[in-house]
Amino acid sequence: MITINRLLLAAALGMVTLPVWAQKKTATAAHTAKKPVPTKLAITPAGYKFVNGVLYKFIVDVPGTNAKPGDMLEMNMIVKAGKLNGSKDTTIANSLKDMGKPIQMPFPESRERGDMSAVLGLMSAGDSAVMALSVDTVMAMMKGQPVPPYLKRGEYIMYTIKMLSVKDAATAEQEKKDKAAQQVKIDDQLMRDYFAKNNLKPVKTSSGMYYLVTKEGTGAGIKKGQSVSMNYTGTFLDGKAFDSNIDTAFHHAGQAFTVTAGTGAVIPGFDEGMQLLKKGGKGKFYIPSGLAYGEQGGGQVIPPNSVIVFDVEVTDVQDAEAPTEGK
Repeated sequence: MITINRLLLAAALGMVTLPVWAQKKTATAAHTAKKPVPTKLAITPAGYKFVNGVLYKFIVDVPGTNAKPGDMLEMNMIVKAGKLNGSKDTTIANSLKDMGKPIQMPFPESRERGDMSAVLGLMSAGDSAVMALSVDTVMAMMKGQPVPPYLKRGEYIMYTIKMLSVKDAATAEQEKKDKAAQQVKIDDQLMRDYFAKNNLKPVKTSSGMYYLVTKEGTGAGIKKGQSVSMNYTGTFLDGKAFDSNIDTAFHHAGQAFTVTAGTGAVIPGFDEGMQLLKKGGKGKFYIPSGLAYGEQGGGQVIPPNSVIVFDVEVTDVQDAEAPTEGK
């Protein structure tokens, strides 16, 4: 299993999924600052405790039940490198600044020594804590691989965590479904308002996307497994383009775009839409966020829950190559 440490380091210590394990704590008024500590260092820095090879200290500790494997966690995280006293430290990542929202992640079980999930397993909703891992330990884990220059021997990587919520798997899944269903209604209303305003009459598919065939094309419709070459421009409903292989405002303008239909190589709405066209055909796909980039969005380009539009021209369609004998 990939540990929190390796996963963070692999993304330049960025905000990604963090494997974790949990212990229970009692939800009583007596539960304040103390946490169970399975093992201790011979010398522990002032204010810190030690668990599973990781130093930690609580900033805020409220009554509650800790996460268990399978729960969904929501947290804010700031990652720094430097000395434990905070002098001359370097901020590496900040979930709210870098992602614009809290981290959401499932809580799988992991007990590998040095896995900082051991500290997350001592936290409940409302808690804040700092956990620190020795740079020397990190370098040993990297086994000779290059590490960023801000990681210096004798110092620490420090993670300040604010645990926003801990939800059991069933509750989290139901909330996710309810939120997705609500977003489907919001997206559909946005598209229908847009169609009414612009006097458009596209066809709605069973999945919830809309499409218009603006040029019929020739031959049979595109089928799953066929190689499809296209020109395309992607825009938002307001007409602002975010991607294109023909618009010179984008670096890959003039480059052919070829994809195999029906294989999930592109977002679901685009994959469905191109199979509604023929060679030489043109069309517009109006894709709700659930069939596009969803609540995660598309990096820095496409905001979360965005309805997007693709203007597509199919330039070529080729059947999949038949396997040669002996392969």
